[in-house]
Amino acid sequence: IIQIAGNVTLEKYGAIGNGIADDHAAYTSALASGNSILLGSKTYLTEAYTGGLAANTSLFGTGSQSVLKNLSNQPIVTISGDWVNISGVNLFGTFGAGATNHGISGGVYSHVIINDVWVYEPGHHGIVFTGNSAANQGPSISNVRIFDAVNGAGIALDGSQYATVSNAHAIGGTYGIYIDAGNAVVTGSTFDLNTYGLYYNSVNGNDGHGVIVGCNFNHNTVEAIHIEPLTNGLD
Repeated sequence: IIQIAGNVTLEKYGAIGNGIADDHAAYTSALASGNSILLGSKTYLTEAYTGGLAANTSLFGTGSQSVLKNLSNQPIVTISGDWVNISGVNLFGTFGAGATNHGISGGVYSHVIINDVWVYEPGHHGIVFTGNSAANQGPSISNVRIFDAVNGAGIALDGSQYATVSNAHAIGGTYGIYIDAGNAVVTGSTFDLNTYGLYYNSVNGNDGHGVIVGCNFNHNTVEAIHIEPLTNGLD
């Protein structure tokens, strides 16, 4: 893999990338550098890493062959600042890893873009944001696939307002998508074989003005769409 100016590779810090060797120290060092990270077409085992993607950085790979694998009770990717971009990577967790083994943990950060990311068997959520984003600053999530989030949601917007989700496909979770936030826009997405396809909750208060357009709900076992009483309703 060729390192591009302004980016770092895990190989720079000693990663092997064969899916067996412990590459967590290399991943930790790359995160600590504060630079964007370019993943090769390899599988990196990153259990017990520390740190997160800094503001104004990217994590990007070559597509399905760029894999981060973490079977421990921590997020596979942690976001630690605004204006982060994640694209072209596959993320592997495991069912029994624990409640913080998310594919991507976005926390309270805004202006985050996630595109062309597949998440397999996370211990909890596939992608989760918990912050209260200001108007037009929520995360943009597109072209993602989340498989078997059996202990959580494929996508969880738990307080993160003004999120946009498009062309997502969540399969086999407790929730395909869980929304407890206002002004979410979900378009052109598919939710299959979950317990609930879409679960719209009202615990966080400002929960209305959501838009759900052109989505497919197939073979979800309890309800395709469940909506708790909302303060402002859906638009």
